[in-house]
Amino acid sequence: MHAGHILTGTFRNIIQHDGFRGLYRGLGPTILGYLPTWAIYFSVYDGIKTLFGELPLGIDPPVAKSSERLYPAPSAKGYQPIVREHPWSLHILSAMAAGATSTICTNPLWVIKTRFMVRAPLSRRPFTHMALEYVLLDTIT
Repeated sequence: MHAGHILTGTFRNIIQHDGFRGLYRGLGPTILGYLPTWAIYFSVYDGIKTLFGELPLGIDPPVAKSSERLYPAPSAKGYQPIVREHPWSLHILSAMAAGATSTICTNPLWVIKTRFMVRAPLSRRPFTHMALEYVLLDTIT
């Protein structure tokens, strides 16, 4: 069977059985999972780059204050952000650390979401009730 036939068949099946809303089943829990994931990711990414990155050009380390890193610098084009040079290895290190940290911190949310999606047809209870049940049952068994 061709992959295109499988995709269109699945699409038709969802529309027939669940309607248009069926295409968005689980969207709420997915968005709730992405919010903390990306918040942690970008916070760690920026934190690593700030901690290990170079100071903005023209600022001496002993004189550098946090306020000097935040304000834009005047230039011919108007106020532009202060340039900080980072080696490519710092971007890779920051991305790896941020990805690992956000995955480790939010993995329980994704486990609950996955179980919710698998068991959702059996029960039409709200996600919050099902999530609490999964957490409690997993700790008991």
